[in-house]
Amino acid sequence: MTMTYSSSAKRARVYVDGRLKAETTFSAAPVALLGPAWIGGWGGARPWEGIIDEVAIFDHELTAQEVFEWVYPPKIAKSPNPADGQIDVPVTINTLSWAPGAYTQDVNGHDVYFGYTLEEVAEANTTTVGIYKGRFDTNSVTLAQISETLDFGQTYYWRVDQVNNLDPCSPYRGHVWSFTTIPYQLIDDFESYTSTPELYAEWEDYHTLPEQGGEVYLSYVPVYSGAQAMRFVYDWNYGVPVTRRTFDTPQNWTELGLSSLWLWFYGDANDGLGNTADGMYITLADADDDKATIFYGDSRTYSSSPYSAPHGDANDLWRRTWYQWGLSLQDFNEANNVNPDKIKSITIGITGGTRGEIYFDDFQLYQPYCIPELAEFDITGDCITDEADLAIMAADWLVGDYNVVAVDPGTTHLKHYWDFNEGSGTVAHDSVGSADGTLGAEVSWVSSLPGYGTAIQMGDFGTEGVFINHPLNGPSEPNLFPEITVTMLVRVDGLPDGDGDWWNIMITHHEWVDNTFQMEALYSGEIEFIVNSSPQAYWQTPIVFERDNWRQWYHVAMTYSSIDKEAKVYINGILVGTTTFDTAPVALLGPAWIGSWGAARTWEGVIDEVRIYDCVLSQAEIAYLAGESGVYQPVLSEANFYDQEPQLQKRINFKDFAILADHWLEEDLWP
Repeated sequence: MTMTYSSSAKRARVYVDGRLKAETTFSAAPVALLGPAWIGGWGGARPWEGIIDEVAIFDHELTAQEVFEWVYPPKIAKSPNPADGQIDVPVTINTLSWAPGAYTQDVNGHDVYFGYTLEEVAEANTTTVGIYKGRFDTNSVTLAQISETLDFGQTYYWRVDQVNNLDPCSPYRGHVWSFTTIPYQLIDDFESYTSTPELYAEWEDYHTLPEQGGEVYLSYVPVYSGAQAMRFVYDWNYGVPVTRRTFDTPQNWTELGLSSLWLWFYGDANDGLGNTADGMYITLADADDDKATIFYGDSRTYSSSPYSAPHGDANDLWRRTWYQWGLSLQDFNEANNVNPDKIKSITIGITGGTRGEIYFDDFQLYQPYCIPELAEFDITGDCITDEADLAIMAADWLVGDYNVVAVDPGTTHLKHYWDFNEGSGTVAHDSVGSADGTLGAEVSWVSSLPGYGTAIQMGDFGTEGVFINHPLNGPSEPNLFPEITVTMLVRVDGLPDGDGDWWNIMITHHEWVDNTFQMEALYSGEIEFIVNSSPQAYWQTPIVFERDNWRQWYHVAMTYSSIDKEAKVYINGILVGTTTFDTAPVALLGPAWIGSWGAARTWEGVIDEVRIYDCVLSQAEIAYLAGESGVYQPVLSEANFYDQEPQLQKRINFKDFAILADHWLEEDLWP
C-alpha cells in the first residue's frame, strides 16, 4: 500500500499493489508533521493486526508511474495470473503466468518457486529442493511442468525471479505471490440461469415430471449468496412435490477426496393454516439406477441450525432463515449401493403439510472438514486432540462436582429490587431504592410462579418493556458498578427467529455508550453479555434456553467483576458458564430498560423478581434467590470426558486424561 499527500496540490491518494484505489481533495492542506514516529501502533494502542515490511518515506508526492515502478521495479516479474491474493481459484487451472521484467533473457530467463508457506517460498533459492521448480524459457508454466496439483481450499505461494546472465546482479528477485483455491466443487449456485423456464429445464418440476406437486422459480429474494436462488413451491393437492436434476453424463463426486454434499435452504413451509411440512429429503441415483434417500434430521447428517443442532428437525423447514445441510456421500452408498463416482440425478422432495415453499442455494461438494461440535474429543474447536486441549485439561485438573447449601445474601448490597407485585397500573415500584419503572403500553400483568404473585409479560416484538428512568445506586457514584450481580425470574415463550431478529433484551443500560451493561438472549439460546468498551468485555455463554421447551421458567443470575475480570452465569442456582476478560471496564447501568431496549429487542415472555447487587454474590447466595435450599453442581469443564464416577466423586483426573491420550493427535473431520 502507498499513500501520497501534497499540501500544495491539496490532495491525498491511496494505491494498492501499485494501482490507484482512492483519492480526495482538501479545502485546506497543512504541511505534514512526521517524526518521531510509530510504525504498527500508537504507543500501546491501535496495534496493526498483521505484518508490516518494506516501509519507505519520500519527501515528495510520487506520481502514479513512480508508485508502480517502486512496487514493481522494471526488472522484476509482475502481473501474476492468478492475481496475487486471489481467492476461490478453480482447482482445474493448469497454468501460472506473469509479465516478464525488463532485460530478462529469452532462454532460461525465469526461475520459478512454488510452495505452501510464505516463509519457505520467500527464503528459497535455486538449491532448495521441492520449492525451486526450475528455470524456464517462457513467462508461464503448467502445473505439470512443476509437478504440482491443486487441492480444494488450499493457499499456495509462488515466486518468479528474472534471469539475465550478462548482469552480475541477476537474478532479479520477485515478490512472493499467493492464491487460494475454492474450498468446494460447485454443483449449482443458480447464478447462470437467465429465466425461470431455463431453470426448470435443468431442475425439472411438474412441467416435465410425472410427480405434479412441485414447481421451481428463479428467486432474487431471499438468496444465500450471489444474486439468485431457486424457489421450490410445493402443493400436495396436485401430487407428490419433487424437483429433479438429471445430468447429461454421470458425475464423479469423489475426485480429490470429495466426500460430502452440502446445500443451503430457507424454510417457509407453511400454508398459513398451520399445515407445515414434516420432512425434506434428498435422493441420489447413479448410472446403474441404484437410488438412496436421506431425510433432513437423519442422525447421519449435519445441520447448521442452532435450534436443532447438530442434525436438524422438521421445524427448521418453516423458520425463515438460511441453514446449511450436509450429507455424507458414503451414507448413500451404504443405504443402497449408490456409487458417488457416477451420480446420474439428484432429487429434492417434501413430505407432509399441504402447501408452502422452500428456497435453495449453493449445492456444493466438500472434502472432509472440521465441524467442532461433532469432534467429540476436541475442546478448542480445531478438530485435533493436541497440546491445546491438554492445556485446558491441566487448567481444570481436579475440578469436580459438589453440593451447595443455600445462604441468604441479605440486603446490605441489594441496591434495587422490582418484584412486580403491583398487579395493575403502569408503575413497577423499586422496593429497595427509588428507581421506579414505567411499563410500556403493551406490557401486561400476569401470574408469576406460585408464591411470587404477579409478573410482567412483554408485548409483541418491537414494543417497549419497562423503562427505569432514574439513576441506579452504584457503590460510589450513580450508575457505575465495579462489581454487579443481576438476578431475575424469566419465562421463555420464544426466542428471536435469527432472520433480522437476533436478540431479546433481559436488562440493559438505556443507551449504547462506553461501559454500557447489557444482558440479552440470542436466537440460538445463549445469553449475550456485554460491558461496552474498546475492547469490550464480551461473552456469549453456553446455551441456557432450550427451544424445545417453551413457557419454561428459569432463575437467571449473572455476576461480573471488573476487579477480577470475570463473569459467571447461573441457571436455577447451578453454575453453567464462567469466563475471564483481558479488559474488564466498570459496568454502566442506569437509566435502564428491562425486557426491551426502547421499542426494540423485546423479550418474548415474562420477567419477574429483578434484583441488582453491587457485589459478586456467591453460588450459595444465588441458590437461595433461586428458591433452592441447596443445589448439586455438576463438573463444569469441557475436559470431563469420563463421567462414570459416583456423584460427589467426579473429577477431572487420569480417567479423563486416558481418554484424551487414546485420541492424541487424531483429526476428527466430518464425514
